[in-house]
Amino acid sequence: PDTAVLEGTLRTNDKHERELLVGKIREVANGISKINGAKAEVTALSEVPPLICDSKFTEQIAGFMQEMNIPEMTPYPNMQANASEDFAVIAEKIPSAFIYLSAGFPDERGAYSAHNPKVRFNEEVCPIGASALAHCAVRWLEEND
Repeated sequence: PDTAVLEGTLRTNDKHERELLVGKIREVANGISKINGAKAEVTALSEVPPLICDSKFTEQIAGFMQEMNIPEMTPYPNMQANASEDFAVIAEKIPSAFIYLSAGFPDERGAYSAHNPKVRFNEEVCPIGASALAHCAVRWLEEND
């Protein structure tokens, strides 16, 4: 073919590392294309920063969630994940915590990942998520007049 398109997602936990990796992607794409007598064009479709949560606030939120005493709800306050979230822009300016609400099924209904068109979500967890958000908001307001 005369043209080819490669697409991907780059997720990091550090802005500086992201900049380095974007530079390396450009360098490799240009190098490979030059060797093969072609031309490469690297276009970033989105520049969402890494989602970095405030550790003190996250610990506080995890504590509030533990107060709820919901079976199988386990806070992991020191967890790192490469979430690609627009919320990261807010988290750069305001101390924030990110809550994952697992809505998968442990049986065959959970055979597909979250970004697969055949995914099935366990909507029974929605009230748990809503109550966790409400509880954490109330408790934070109580402790931070």
